[in-house]
Amino acid sequence: MKRFLQVVLVLLLMSVITGVVFAVVFDRLQVTDATSPTVVQTPKETPPVEVVTETRIVFEEGSIPEVVQSIRDSVVIVRKEVQSFGGTQVQGTGSGVIYKEDNEAFYIITNAHVVSGGHLFNVGLTEAQQYPAELLGLDNDSDIATLKLLKSDLEAADVPVVARTGNSTDLFVGETVLAVGNALGYGQSVTKGIVSAVGRDIEGMKNAAYRLIQTDAAINPGNSGGALVNAAGEVVGINTVKIASTEVEGVGFAIPMEAAKQIAEAIREKGYFPRTFLGVTVRNLDFSTLFMYDYPLGVYVEYVTPNSPAQKGGIQKGDLILKIGDSEVTNFSDLVYEITSRSVGEEVIITVYRQQNTLELPVILESNDSFQN
Repeated sequence: MKRFLQVVLVLLLMSVITGVVFAVVFDRLQVTDATSPTVVQTPKETPPVEVVTETRIVFEEGSIPEVVQSIRDSVVIVRKEVQSFGGTQVQGTGSGVIYKEDNEAFYIITNAHVVSGGHLFNVGLTEAQQYPAELLGLDNDSDIATLKLLKSDLEAADVPVVARTGNSTDLFVGETVLAVGNALGYGQSVTKGIVSAVGRDIEGMKNAAYRLIQTDAAINPGNSGGALVNAAGEVVGINTVKIASTEVEGVGFAIPMEAAKQIAEAIREKGYFPRTFLGVTVRNLDFSTLFMYDYPLGVYVEYVTPNSPAQKGGIQKGDLILKIGDSEVTNFSDLVYEITSRSVGEEVIITVYRQQNTLELPVILESNDSFQN
C-alpha cells in the first residue's frame, strides 16, 4: 500500500511539472496580436544589405485605350499593286511602322513579304486616304523592307507620327503586349496578348540577323509589318509571322525592333542590307558522334571558302566552332545568328577545337557582296 501511494505521488508531481513546462512553451509559441506590446530583443548590428529592385511597366485597367491612341498615327496601311495582263491591280495589303523622318520624308518599316513582287505602293493611316510610297529596298532573309513617304504628298490632316521605340531585351515572358496593324485589310485594329517567349528560331527564317519574340496576341493576315507595343506605348517588335494550323493556336512572332531598325536603316542608306560573311560550310553533329570522339559541343566545319574571313583567320576544315565572342555555338542556327547580327569590318574571336586543342582565332568579318556568285 505504501509503495502504491509513492507511485501515485510521483505521477502527480510529474504531471504538474509537465503542465507548467507545456504552459511556458505554449506561451512562447503564441502568435502575438499586432496591437499587443511585445518585447523584442535587438540583434547585434549587421551591415546594411543593398536591395535591388526592378521596375516593370504593366498595363492597368483603362490604360490600353491611351496606349492605342499614342501609337495609332505611327502604324500605316500598306497596299501593294502588281502589273498583270489586265493592267495594274491591288494584290495585297499589310501594315508598316513610321520609324524615322527627315525634312523630306517619313520612312516606314514593313515586312519584305508584304511588298515583294509589287510594282506600285500606297500607304496611309486609313483605307480611304492613301498616298504613293517608294520602295527603297528589302531583305528577304530578314523579312524587312523600307518605304519612303514624301511629306510634300501629304495633306495636313493625314500627317503620321514617328513611333516611340523600346528595347526588346527588356521584355519578359508573361508581359502584356498589343499587336497593332491592318488586320484582314479592314483597317487598323488592335489585339492583346502576352510575350510567350523570347529568342525564338523558327523554320524558314534561319538566316535572319535576329531571334524572334513569340506572342499569343492575334497576328492575322494584314497585320504583318505592324507594331508589337508594350505598356509604355513603345514599339518593341515588328509583327511578321503566324503559324496557322488546326493543331496550333495563339502562336505569332515579331522581329525585335532594334534589329528591324538597324536593317531598315541600312536599306534606307544603301538600298540593301549588307550581310556579314564568314565563309564556312558547317553541319551539326549528333550526340552519339560527339560522345564517340569525345568532342565538345559545337558545329563541324566541312568547307572553308578560299580567301574568306574564315580562311584568313586560320579556321580549317575539320575544326569544331565552339564560340563566337563570348557566345556558345551549339548548332547551325547559333552560328548564323552570331555572324549576321554583327557588323561588316568587326573583329571577333572565334573559338575552335582542333586535334584535342582549343584555339582562339581573331577573324575580321567582311561583307558577302564580294563572295556572291
